Amino acid sequence: MKSYFQYESVLPEHKQFYDTTQRAYFIGFVGHGMAVFLFLGVPEVALLNQLCSVPFFALAIHLNNWGRHEFALSVAFIELYLHLFTTVYYLGWASGVQYWWIYLAGILYFETKRQSIRRYVMLLVIGVSFVFAYLFLQQGQCHFPEGFYVSRIFY
Repeated sequence: MKSYFQYESVLPEHKQFYDTTQRAYFIGFVGHGMAVFLFLGVPEVALLNQLCSVPFFALAIHLNNWGRHEFALSVAFIELYLHLFTTVYYLGWASGVQYWWIYLAGILYFETKRQSIRRYVMLLVIGVSFVFAYLFLQQGQCHFPEGFYVSRIFY
């Protein structure tokens, strides 16, 4: 049986990048497979996890195995971006989830092979989304008790 952590098609100079991202993709695959948001009363985000996040991370794992590291990183970025945007839409600005976009911007700098226009476009998308969420997504679609912050659940 083939392991998710084999790197036959990975060049030796990309081995460390592969190891780091492969573990992150695997954690994302398993973490999004759990139904945490279903128990929090947000079935839309739980459904997004099952139908979008899990397949995206599975694709990223396989692309990384095939040596397509930049494409795998882009797939993971798109998944995380869509997931965060949807979560901010449903939970609102007060949930604090939008601050994970800052973390998402940092992921772009794992791609060290070359400076690409893709990195700057993704940073622009994050910045515009942050402003959009602040202006238009103050109130989420779900209503939680006063003082409820999703970020506190994980810390």
